[in-house]
Amino acid sequence: MDWYSGNIGECIKKVKLENKLLFVLSKDPSDESATELLDTLNKDSISGHCKNIVCLQLDSGSTPYNQFSSIYPVPSLPCVHLVLPSGGILAVRTSDFSENQLAPWLVGQILAFNKVSSQAKPAAVETPQESEATPSSSSETTQERVEYARQKLEEKKQAKAVE
Repeated sequence: MDWYSGNIGECIKKVKLENKLLFVLSKDPSDESATELLDTLNKDSISGHCKNIVCLQLDSGSTPYNQFSSIYPVPSLPCVHLVLPSGGILAVRTSDFSENQLAPWLVGQILAFNKVSSQAKPAAVETPQESEATPSSSSETTQERVEYARQKLEEKKQAKAVE
């Protein structure tokens, strides 16, 4: 797997600009099942399908994980989210991370994304003037949610500093 190494804001920009699917692995770094899952994800049968996907690995308790989980519920760890460029969720997986279960699931989700993405491309092309005239696009909504999450995290940091 080729894991994204920049910050989460840059990652989201990349996903939107390149119209790519975002694969997010949320995990507890101290959990042995997370290590096993990483081994599975690094197998060619899985990682080979992720060449045109932005892959992000988040450790529970980290700031990027907290930002992500404030917007997208993480029902259990480990957890895989497939996030659309618009910010919507394509799929979430919380169990059955064996290679023979994960590979076909991932392929099916990628095919679904590619089908929807190819059908939506003509409608998604906008000139800058049209984009500015649009009251609120789904990507702006996602950006607003990210900004809201950042503000909430900052408020929590300030509240802890006061205590």
